[in-house]
Amino acid sequence: MQIASAVLIVGGVLVSPMSAAGPIASTRNISIDVTSFEVDGKQNIVVASGDVVVKQGDVTIVSEFGTYFQLEQKVILTGKVKVKRESMLLTCDKAIAYGGEGRIEVTGNVVFTYGDIKGTAGMGTYDRRAQTVRLSGRPKVWQNRDELTGNVIQVDIQRSKVITYGAARAIFSVDKFSGR
Repeated sequence: MQIASAVLIVGGVLVSPMSAAGPIASTRNISIDVTSFEVDGKQNIVVASGDVVVKQGDVTIVSEFGTYFQLEQKVILTGKVKVKRESMLLTCDKAIAYGGEGRIEVTGNVVFTYGDIKGTAGMGTYDRRAQTVRLSGRPKVWQNRDELTGNVIQVDIQRSKVITYGAARAIFSVDKFSGR
């Protein structure tokens, strides 16, 4: 399998995802590695397919297909999408990453994992700057045998908090409180 790398224009400056020393480690740059590229210079769009790997800073997104809109710094990814950052993993059917905003919207069969906290939902938003994952569309979050459901559930990764918005229901393991 042959992997291609894109040369991108960001802010009017030619940026290559690879330098002689290896990947450029700026959070402003977006690198895309794929099996196949189609670059439309007139529309400033890059269409990627096959083993798509998008990296910006410490976030990596893997999928089967992707379209990068250079002017908007937006990437739409589909097909077995995985969003990874340190020990956080979000999987879904589709993700839209807004590079300039540090936000990733995920839809379809969303599964969230962070340490021993797990969650599912129809859709969600990962805010890279605030380090939060906001789940909606019948979200459910659990840790060990404790379970939380609600209209909207937000996991604050940085503060190790789970917050609900709207109607919610919690089920806590009695063993936890009785010392068993």
